[in-house]
Amino acid sequence: MNAARRLVSATCVALAVCAIATAAPIDVRPLATYGRGAVTASATSEARVAIAVANEVALFSADGLTHTETLSLGRAALLDSIALTHDGRWVAGYASDGAIELWDTHAAPHSTYANFPLPPVGEHALRLRADGGAILAAWEHLPTGELEWYSLPTDGSRAAVLADGGPPEAGPDTRWEPDGMVGPRTHRALTVGWMPAGRRKTLEVWSSAERRPVLSTGLRSARWFRFSDDGRFLAVGTYDRAGVRVYDIASGGPVAMSALAPGDLATCGLPLPERRQRAMLPPGHVFATRPLNVQLVGLLPPQWQEAAAPWVVSAGMRSCDSMPPQVEASYRDQWQELPILAFAYSRPRRLWAVAISSSFGATESTRGIVLWDHDTHERLDALEGHTVFEPSRSGGRAPYVHSVAFGADGRYLISGGADGTVWVWDMRDRTAAATLTGHVGPVRYVAFGADGRRFVSGSEDGTVREWVIEGG
Repeated sequence: MNAARRLVSATCVALAVCAIATAAPIDVRPLATYGRGAVTASATSEARVAIAVANEVALFSADGLTHTETLSLGRAALLDSIALTHDGRWVAGYASDGAIELWDTHAAPHSTYANFPLPPVGEHALRLRADGGAILAAWEHLPTGELEWYSLPTDGSRAAVLADGGPPEAGPDTRWEPDGMVGPRTHRALTVGWMPAGRRKTLEVWSSAERRPVLSTGLRSARWFRFSDDGRFLAVGTYDRAGVRVYDIASGGPVAMSALAPGDLATCGLPLPERRQRAMLPPGHVFATRPLNVQLVGLLPPQWQEAAAPWVVSAGMRSCDSMPPQVEASYRDQWQELPILAFAYSRPRRLWAVAISSSFGATESTRGIVLWDHDTHERLDALEGHTVFEPSRSGGRAPYVHSVAFGADGRYLISGGADGTVWVWDMRDRTAAATLTGHVGPVRYVAFGADGRRFVSGSEDGTVREWVIEGG
């Protein structure tokens, strides 16, 4: 048996050498881009509305009717959160690469601050204020209302500095609390928190001056709440389908978010409702609040729908369920329970490509994409190419490959990674044949067409790109 395996191995080496000597160069050409980008966040002020689309910020007039300008991040990263100052002059955007960008709409240059703190765990919002000559930014932890302000110098420095307390909130807090109120928070002369009602609790607003309830929301599903700056409204995030509710404290009743002016949304610290965003932007944008893979497949022309249909069921961690039992057993023997992000099978070459979740513990044998022999159930090789991106449990940073696919003839393997690139691998010599850039967010999905030459890649940036392999 060992002699036979050595013979097979020697033959494979010889074939690989021949392939290296005779392989013709290839060229991968972009054919088309479908979609206009992913809408990832929005923000409002008294003067402007801002919408983050992939790595750009589209600015509109306060009524949302006029597009005034577009601000570009200038690098391959997605904007996760954005904020405006009250007058709309300053715009801040926190990007997926961990840096915060600050734009002055009265001047062309913009600044990047790489040392801004990470967002807090749980629901949060980016806040931005102009305090005299200083620009201050903070993460607001929505469940607790806690803020820690950082100064963003505009004198050419690129380091955010922890501010001494930050600007004061509107009005002094009143410290009186109703008896029995759970988790109270105060704003001016109002106090909000949960009041016992039998064995359950409801969210109520009380007047601190008159010491009486002024609003009972009846909500038991609240996960965070926030007063508007002027004390007119109470915004509440809920666990139910409504998501966010707004209450008019004076009338004691709910208000539809769609009925609020952008200025009112700004004082409540709320983003623009998605329905309004859709009315402002042209068709073809992907909204991050909906299932990403379903939207990206929907952007494709009919001839690609069937090839990309597996995207709809491929979100999240993959399992070995579709693998032959022997291959699965061999995988488990070597790497126990490391999750599989993606896998693909080449029938002509009887070869498996397995992308292992490196963030759970990268080793030299699991880096990148592992190639597996279908018949011998042995690991053949590992393809390394995608830029190191995700932190691993071993303390380093490891390649994170989200999707792999073989062409119909097994000649090429394509992979999409968290670094925003697409790689084309030639299976004749198991080497990289091309590295493709253009996406500004992680590439979550890849799929080949029937001819084994055309393929598509779908990214978190909200676009699907079509490519063709020429030559080779």
